Amino acid sequence: MGDFDGSTKVVLVVEDEPAIGALCRRVFTDQGFRVDVAVNGKEAQISLEQQGYDVLLLDIRLPGMSGIELYRWLEKNHAELVKR
Repeated sequence: MGDFDGSTKVVLVVEDEPAIGALCRRVFTDQGFRVDVAVNGKEAQISLEQQGYDVLLLDIRLPGMSGIELYRWLEKNHAELVKR
């Protein structure tokens, strides 16, 4: 997967706390990743349906859908991403 040029890895951070999401974005960007941040499980599902990701980082406590529920959705709908 990854970015359009084949070299940049893409991360999806699912985090509802803006400061933590910004910190994750900065750390991953500094390491050469492209970073998308979703603030809840539904937003993450939409992103996962539209974009390929090399790494997923899920918060456990999210509004509306927990990280565990999102993980279970991944197991059913995108099993290839579960270990990412």
